[in-house]
Parts: sequence; C-alpha cells; structure tokens
Amino acid sequence: LEWLRFFFLPPSGLLCRLLNSKKVPLAGSALAARLLHCERALFRVPMVAQSVYMREAQAVEFYIRRHFLAFVRLYNSRRRSSSEVSGNTLAVGQEDSQYVRLCRLHLQTLLSISSLQTDGDLPRRAFHQHSVLDF
Repeated sequence: LEWLRFFFLPPSGLLCRLLNSKKVPLAGSALAARLLHCERALFRVPMVAQSVYMREAQAVEFYIRRHFLAFVRLYNSRRRSSSEVSGNTLAVGQEDSQYVRLCRLHLQTLLSISSLQTDGDLPRRAFHQHSVLDF
C-alpha cells in the first residue's frame, strides 16, 4: 500500500490535488464519484490500518475532515436548493439521485475509516475533533 502514496497521501497525492483543485471543478462530476469510489476502496482494505494513511495524523485528519465537510456541504445544499426549485421535475430527480449517491459515498468512506482496527487513536480523535458523531 505504501506505493500508492503518489495517489492518496495528502497533501501532495494526485487524488488529493485533483479533488481540492480550483482549476478543475469536479464537484458532482462522474470523475469525482469514481475518485470517491477509489478512496472508499482504499479504506476498506484491512491492511490500511497499519499503513501511513492511518499512522500519520495529517493523513487521517485530511480524509475525515474532507469527507465529513463534503457530506455536510452536499446535504445542506440539496436541502436549500430543493426548497427553491420549481419547474422541471425530471432534472430535479436526477440531480437528487446524484446528490444522494455522493452523500452516500462520503458516508461509506467515513464508515470504512471508522471500522479500521488501528493501533493508535488517531481516527477516533479526528472523528471527535470534527464532531462527526454529533451531526
């Protein structure tokens, strides 16, 4: 898993740079969903618990913060825009399903991180710090 650092390790990992890029708007795109699938798959591998992704506080906090804030942002924007929408219900339904799919991916990734059996308490502290369970 260490050889995947070029792709996953924040802040310089390719995936991290793509998802945080202001020049390449990925929010809601098919590519963003595929990248979320990659992250979810990474954290579903039990060996990740002993890797750099769970041993370094910066990496743990990056992923928990990013997925939690992205979920909250999507959740709140969908609730806000659904009250403002009038007109094309087909487009609204497709947009709703896309928002739900992305919210679900973020939550599944957080669940995967929380279910890893780590030696330290970095994930637990990051979840607590960001008040994920209070939401």
